[in-house]
Formats: sequence, structure tokens, C-alpha cells
Amino acid sequence: MLICSKNLSLELLDTDNSAELLPLRNSDSYILNCTRRKYTVSADGLYKELQQDFQRDKHKQALIYKRSNHELIGTVYSYGYSKEDGYLFVTTYISPRYIKRGYGVEAFLLFQVWLTNLISDLRKIYLDVYDFNLTSVEAIKRCGAKLEGQFHEHRFVPNYGYRDLLRFALYSQDWNNGKAAELIQHFEILQKKGGD
Repeated sequence: MLICSKNLSLELLDTDNSAELLPLRNSDSYILNCTRRKYTVSADGLYKELQQDFQRDKHKQALIYKRSNHELIGTVYSYGYSKEDGYLFVTTYISPRYIKRGYGVEAFLLFQVWLTNLISDLRKIYLDVYDFNLTSVEAIKRCGAKLEGQFHEHRFVPNYGYRDLLRFALYSQDWNNGKAAELIQHFEILQKKGGD
């Protein structure tokens, strides 16, 4: 276990548990919101895809489990890490069965706490979301993130056409003092364990 709260635990993605990611990766909602790849993959394809992503710009990835029954409900990952400028991007995915229950916010905050312990000079976390994904937009705002930009008709999304991409940011002062800090206490983040 990487880190946990009262409801959730995060486990770092590795070769032993990566196969668990396959059903999430191949779900319509993941393909729509979390990857540019608009097709499903086999287990071997997922392995190759992860290798390519980590070689290119993926930083860290964790699987999200409900603590009550150790059921996999999502994944969260960081990418585009700039050591020089102290920022990175984070994407959180929760299975549609579990959205609108606060798990996305809770998982993101767990990952954020872990990242800030791992990277002492992290100043900013970016969160990108399509304009039609109102559930994610609301969750991001609940964390105290601020809208930094709107990229009009940024990307073609099948069945949606060209859509706007919204870029939010959460700053280090936010996770130390603002809404994020309050939510971290609310979710009772219990354990912080090291790990790469």
C-alpha cells in the first residue's frame, strides 16, 4: 500500500498488478476521458502501452481500491513532470459505478499528499478535463483548483466533435491551507508510506 484514507487505498502500479488495470483501460469512459488512444488493447498491448507512456512522460501511476473489500475502482497517474519548474499533471479515473460518491476527490488528494512527500519542491499540479465532463469539473473545483485556461476546440472527441479542454491548477499553498487541506483532514488520510 502506498497511502490510504478511511475509505480508499492507493497501490503503486507495477508488473505484478498491472493486469488489473486492463478492464478499466478498456472501458468506454476511460477511452473517452483519459487517453488519446481510442481503441481497446489486449494484456500484451496494455503492457506495451504502459512501457511507452512511462518512457515518454508518465511519471507515477497508482491503482485505487476501496478499503472495505479491496475492490479496484479506478486509477490515478501523474505525467509531464517538470523538475525545473516544479509542476506536473495528474489524471484521476473512477469507474462509472463509483462516480458522484466523492471517491475521485479523495483519491486525487491521497495521490497529491503522496506526491508532495515524494517531490519536496512540487509547486503546482495541473488537471486537464474536457468541457463536457461536468462531474470531473465539479470534483476538481471541490479540491480548490483554479481554472488557468480554456483551449477552445482543442481536441476531436468521437461522438462529441471538437471540444474545449479546461486546464485547472492546484498550487502548493492550496494543499497546505485552502480547500484541499480541509478535505485532506476530512478524508482522514491515515498512512503515508514511501515508495517510488
